[in-house]
Amino acid sequence: PRTQVSVLVQSGGRPIPSPLGDLVTANNVPVANASLYWDRAISPARRRGVPWSTVFGNHDDMPFEWPPEWFSPAGVPPVHCPPAASAMPEPDPGCIFRGTPRVELMTAELDRACGLSRSSVGPRELWPGVSNYVLQVLSHEKPHDPALLMYFLDSGGGSYPEVVSCAQVTWFHSQSRFLNPDGRIPELVFWHVPSTAYVKVAPKATSEVRKPCVGSLNEEDVAPQVAEWGMMDALAHRPSVKVSEF
Repeated sequence: PRTQVSVLVQSGGRPIPSPLGDLVTANNVPVANASLYWDRAISPARRRGVPWSTVFGNHDDMPFEWPPEWFSPAGVPPVHCPPAASAMPEPDPGCIFRGTPRVELMTAELDRACGLSRSSVGPRELWPGVSNYVLQVLSHEKPHDPALLMYFLDSGGGSYPEVVSCAQVTWFHSQSRFLNPDGRIPELVFWHVPSTAYVKVAPKATSEVRKPCVGSLNEEDVAPQVAEWGMMDALAHRPSVKVSEF
C-alpha cells in the first residue's frame, strides 16, 4: 500500500497534522472501482468525525500485475471477485483487471467523505499528478489568519514515473509566494515517494536504527523518485518550510 493520509487531530482547540503513510493501495484490486476499498480505509476517521487529507504516491493507479505463475501449465486459477464488487450500484461486471485512475479515486473519496475530506483534485496543468493542493489551517484565536500552510504534492508512480515535476515546483513557488509572501506563516510540505537526496542521508537496511524508529526503515533501503527536478532546492531556500513529510 502506498497512499498517505494526513489526519487532522484537534488538541486544545488547535489542529495538528498527523501523517499516516502507506494506508491503502488500488494496485491489483480486481474490481471495477478500487475506491470501494479506499472507503474502508477512511471509514474510521469519517465515523469519528475527524477530517483528513490524501496525497498519492506509487502503486495507487498501477495497471493490474498479472502473476507469472498464472501462465504456467496450471493456468489461471479460479478467480473469486472480492465481496466489495457486489456493492457496486451498477450490475456486477465481474472482475476487471485494471487500475483505478487517480481522478476516480479522489472523486470517490470526496463523494463519500461526509464533508470531512480536505483533499482536492489539483490544477489540470499538473496532471497526470492529481493530489496537488494547499490547505490553510486557521488559527483558533484568529479564524481569518492562517496559522499553518500545508502543501500536498503528488509524487507519481503507477501510471506515470515517480517524480515531483518541474511544473509542480513552479506551482509551489507560485502558491507559497502568493499565500505567504513574507514567510511569516510556518509551512509543511507532504509527498510520498522520497527525493533522491534521501538515498544519501537515510540509514541503510543493514545499519542499526535507533529507537523509536519503526517500520520498513529497519528492513529496506530508500526507494527514491527516478529524478530530482528542483523541489529539494526550493525547500532549502525557503526558511518558512519547517517539515517535509514522506
